[in-house]
Amino acid sequence: MNMRVFYKSLLSLLGFFSVQMKAETEVNIASWGTANQSTTFDGFNRDWNAQNAVNGSSSECSHTVEQSDPWWKLDLKKTYTVNRVTITNRICQTVNCEIWINGAVIRIGNDPSDVLGNPV
Repeated sequence: MNMRVFYKSLLSLLGFFSVQMKAETEVNIASWGTANQSTTFDGFNRDWNAQNAVNGSSSECSHTVEQSDPWWKLDLKKTYTVNRVTITNRICQTVNCEIWINGAVIRIGNDPSDVLGNPV
């Protein structure tokens, strides 16, 4: 299963993909997958790679270079029924940083070759 997130400019994510394993129990499966992104920002002496978005640490995040169509995707390696997707933007110390996640589109589906064909 692949998920791609489209942003006007992508700054950071802390991903949570929830599947119901037993009655009333949810499990975060985001860290089970492999994350990739269109580009990786290089700056501020930090690691901004895509996997940071799903590593469970709120002190790390992913960050792309500012570009026209940045994307971030997560391959969960197998098919799951996803009950909930939670995305958390990082806490910013610069002006307007919080709005960088505005306009995000989340698509979930099984076709990695046609992510745009997957439902929103």
